[in-house]
Amino acid sequence: RIWWLLARWNMLFAFAIGSIMLHLAAMMQDRGLSLAQAATALSIVGLGGFAGNLMAGWLVDRVSATRLARLFVLAPLAAAVMLYLGSGVAVALTAAVLLGVFSGGDHSLSVFLARRYFSAETFGRASASQQMATACGSGVSPWLAGLIHDRTGSYDVALAMSIGAFVLAVGAAWLLPEFRGSPAAAPGDTTAGAGAGA
Repeated sequence: RIWWLLARWNMLFAFAIGSIMLHLAAMMQDRGLSLAQAATALSIVGLGGFAGNLMAGWLVDRVSATRLARLFVLAPLAAAVMLYLGSGVAVALTAAVLLGVFSGGDHSLSVFLARRYFSAETFGRASASQQMATACGSGVSPWLAGLIHDRTGSYDVALAMSIGAFVLAVGAAWLLPEFRGSPAAAPGDTTAGAGAGA
C-alpha cells in the first residue's frame, strides 16, 4: 500500500508540474505578460529550484517528511490556482516563486521517503520504480497540455487538469503514514532487527 501511495504521489505531482513547467513561458504570455516578463518568471523558477533543494534538505531534519510531502504539493497547487484565476505580473511572479521552490525539492524528498519506508535490501528497486512513476507523469503531461492548447486556443483546460492532478497528489500524500526513529527502523525495514541481534 505504501509503495502505491508513494508512486501515486510521484506520478501525479510530476504530471501536474510537467504540464506547467514546459509551457510556463507561453502560459505567462497567455496571462498578459510580455516575453521579457515571462523570461524573468522562468529565471525565478530556476533560482527557486536551487533554493528548494536546499530548503528541503534543511527542513527534512526538522519536520516530518510526510508533512513536507503535503506542503510540497499544496504550494504548487496554490500557484496553479493563481495562474488559472489571476493575471498580471504580480500573480505570475508569485506563482513562479512557489513553483520553483516547491518543485525543486520534490525529487530529493521522494528519495528520502523511499529510504525511510523501504529496507536497505529493497530501496534500490523501490526508488527506481518511483522514479519510473515520475517519468511516466512528466513524460505525458507536457504533450497533453500542448495538445489541449492547440485544440482550445488557451491554457485554461490544461491548468485545470494540473490542478486536478495536484489535488489527487495531495490526497495520496495525506494518506502516507508517519514513521519514527532512524531510517533503519522505518516500516518494512529488516536491518534494524539484524543489527540488534548482532
